Amino acid sequence: MNERKRSGASPHEVASDASADGTYRHDFRDADQQESRRILDLVQREAFGLEAMSRHTMKRMAQHITVGDANAEDAVELWSARIGRALGLIVSLAIMGWLLFHLLQS
Repeated sequence: MNERKRSGASPHEVASDASADGTYRHDFRDADQQESRRILDLVQREAFGLEAMSRHTMKRMAQHITVGDANAEDAVELWSARIGRALGLIVSLAIMGWLLFHLLQS
């Protein structure tokens, strides 16, 4: 194995050489494959990150408006939270619409 190192062989070729008992060592190759999989997973998460983030945001917003976090046993609290959150959404949309209208008129 030292002869191959001196001859300029890459570490991957050295790692795949047969050992004295006839078995093969794949330490470097397995580590490289694991690193490659980790990098590919990271790239996939970044590529679909915006889609996943928007899906998660919409899911959280729907749960917030439908009061998924409120105490389900208290009907008054549940319905008052639903009404308050729906009114808050309507008022926010009205303010944004008013602002957009005034900005476009200027």
